[in-house]
Amino acid sequence: MFRQLNVEDFSGYPSAFPQLRREFESSLNAFTPSMSNPSQLSEQLDAYRRVTVDTQDVESLQLADGAQKTLFLVYVGDRAASERQAALQRTDELISTVLARVKSLTGKYSAMLTGKHTTMGGEAQRRKVRSLKAADEPAADASQFENLGCVFIYMSAPAVIRFSVAGDKGARSTWRVDLGNATFAADCNASDSSQTVTLSWNNISPEDHDQYKLTLDKIDLQLNFQAKMSGNDDPDKNKVSSWTLEPVTLTYSGTLDNHQQQETIDREEPLDFSNVYAPMEFSYHCTNRSWTLSRQNLTEEVAFSALELPGFQVQAFLSDDAPETFGRAWDCTTFFTIPIWSGLFLSLILLLVLVWSLMMLASVPTMDRFDDPRGQPLHVPNAE
Repeated sequence: MFRQLNVEDFSGYPSAFPQLRREFESSLNAFTPSMSNPSQLSEQLDAYRRVTVDTQDVESLQLADGAQKTLFLVYVGDRAASERQAALQRTDELISTVLARVKSLTGKYSAMLTGKHTTMGGEAQRRKVRSLKAADEPAADASQFENLGCVFIYMSAPAVIRFSVAGDKGARSTWRVDLGNATFAADCNASDSSQTVTLSWNNISPEDHDQYKLTLDKIDLQLNFQAKMSGNDDPDKNKVSSWTLEPVTLTYSGTLDNHQQQETIDREEPLDFSNVYAPMEFSYHCTNRSWTLSRQNLTEEVAFSALELPGFQVQAFLSDDAPETFGRAWDCTTFFTIPIWSGLFLSLILLLVLVWSLMMLASVPTMDRFDDPRGQPLHVPNAE
């Protein structure tokens, strides 16, 4: 056992271990760079009789009496780095001498060459490790799903309101306001053909704008679902065939401070949700949808401009025995999307090129006259 041993001792001084190399070539061997749990080694060696070998009197080694196993410990003295190769050569000779004595005592043995430290000179240093950066905690799930009895509603992230803010020289900028989680209320018995859901947010204080400070005390988004009946003359069979979402109103109240005066605001904005519809037992779904309010000649310093409901999915007029899951999704994306139109347009161009190529091949004329092998051969005089 070395006090200091390194893997580079074997690669840096390959000629220092001729005896050890012969032992490796004539017996089974394995290289283990480290131990996962060194503390177990002392427990496993308790059953052995430990004998510290006197390097000056190797011939006096004897095995333990009886069935007890013997562990010979051979300690090798330290040497300076400049004398490393000579020290390793002397160690190789000592290994050969000890193994020769052990072979004379028993034919079954295992030998291990190791060291207490891995440094190659100087004082032993403590092991330094670099701790990995702690992984960021996973973000909390901000999605919301509500079973309101007659309506399922889901948003993958909190809703967002955007305001149009007046600036210098008539220019306007956008002010984003994150609303956070909403509270839901439903009126399932408004009438046989209508249901109402209200999403509410309270005490919203967005980040201050360069020119304004806004505090929204209350925000209500009222969704009115209208049923379309099948039109059957039999009242028992005249059931809901589809539903639409209209009208929808957004009301908000609060205070607006422009650093000079404070203004109380209380506004109601109608939103066009007429394209939100689905057949009965289907749900409407849109991954990224924004409902904008088109205005002209804005006079308000801060005016509502858009509402975003990320991952919006809703299903109305649920039956009493409906499962607590959405029905098949009626997606807001139409069948003929931009990529589909692009593919069709490119395919049409390639088809036109193919047709044109076939027409060009078909227009190539064939020869209608040939030489008669039995007649006079064609002779063209070449006069200068």
